[in-house]
Amino acid sequence: MPLPTWITIVTAIVTTGTTIALAFITWRYVRLTQEYVRLTNAILKATNTPEVILYLYIYNFTSMVLCIQNIGTGYASNIKFTGDLSFKPTFGDVHLEEVEPFKNGIDYLGAGHKIDTTLFRLEEIPTIKKSPFDIIVSYRDSADIPYSKTFSFNFSDYSSTRQFYRPETDDLGNVLERINRTLEKIGNKLPTQE
Repeated sequence: MPLPTWITIVTAIVTTGTTIALAFITWRYVRLTQEYVRLTNAILKATNTPEVILYLYIYNFTSMVLCIQNIGTGYASNIKFTGDLSFKPTFGDVHLEEVEPFKNGIDYLGAGHKIDTTLFRLEEIPTIKKSPFDIIVSYRDSADIPYSKTFSFNFSDYSSTRQFYRPETDDLGNVLERINRTLEKIGNKLPTQE
């Protein structure tokens, strides 16, 4: 016994409406999933970005040290050093290009990790090479995105505080430097005793 025509028409309309609604919901779900993946990737990139820096610091008032440190939030890999690596540390009879980690690079450097290389004792400053030199560091992040930075060093210009940037003490260092300048100004204004 055939169904009345109006029931068939209503059923077809409901089926068509349900199919259209389901297609819209599926399309919207795909769009939201794509947006979620895009945002998740952006967050992961922001939280997993390494930043490898090189800087000098004076260790225990006796030695000048060159530090390689990852101050970023993610690990750095395949770290290579180029540029002028001809500086010759006084601890040994080789140039930086022959000293690890500069010779073969670093496979992996986690966030916050650092590697120190002692360059010379402070009493040896008069015998140290005075011409400035640049070291270029290149590395990759966890998404295999390449980075490259150049760091300049000049042992004849110790007023260049950029080469002595130290992440964990930089704020304190700036405060102490301002205090030192103020004390020097006061000292220059005091009458000399003869």
